[in-house]
Amino acid sequence: MNLQRKHIDTGLKKGLLLGGVMVILHLLNHLIAPQDYMNTTFRVSSLIIWWGLIVYTLWEERKMVATFHTKEGLLIALVMMVGSSVIEFAYHYLMFHVIDPDLLDQLKTRAVDEFNGLKKMGMDIDEAEIINSIDQLYSPSGLIKSVFTGIVIYLLPALGLGYAFRKNTQEQDSHKGSPPTIVK
Repeated sequence: MNLQRKHIDTGLKKGLLLGGVMVILHLLNHLIAPQDYMNTTFRVSSLIIWWGLIVYTLWEERKMVATFHTKEGLLIALVMMVGSSVIEFAYHYLMFHVIDPDLLDQLKTRAVDEFNGLKKMGMDIDEAEIINSIDQLYSPSGLIKSVFTGIVIYLLPALGLGYAFRKNTQEQDSHKGSPPTIVK
C-alpha cells in the first residue's frame, strides 16, 4: 500500500471516529439540555475537542515516520475533517428531520426570542428573515451546502496543521514524546 493511500485511510478512519465523537456530544447535549441545543459554550467546547483530536492524530502520525511532509499532514487533516463533516451531516439531517422535527421549531423560537431582545435595544431585525435563514440552514440542501462550505473553510487550517507538523529527518524527532517543532 502506498503512503498516500495509508494517509487517506488513516484520515478516513480517524475522521469517522471524530464524527462519531461529535455525534455523541450532540446527543448528550440534546438529552441533557434540549433547549440549549445551540449553546455557545457547547459549540466552543465541541470545536476545541474537534481540533484537539485532529492535532493529536497528526502528532501521533508524525511520531511514527522518519519524514512527514506538509502534504501528508494536509491530506490526513483534510480527510479527517471531511469524514467528520459527513457523519455530522447525517446526524443533523436525522435529528432535525426524523428523530426530533420539533427541535427545529424550538431553535427558531429561541432565535426569535434572542433577536427580540436585540430589537428592544434598537436593532432592526426581521423575525421572518431569522426563521427563513434557520429553515435554509437546516434543510437537506442547507446541510449539504454547509459540508461543502466547511471543506473550503477547512483547507487553510489543514494546510497550517500540515505545515506545523512536518519534519524532514529522523534526527529532528529524537524526543519521540515531544510536541512538534516547526522546521524552518
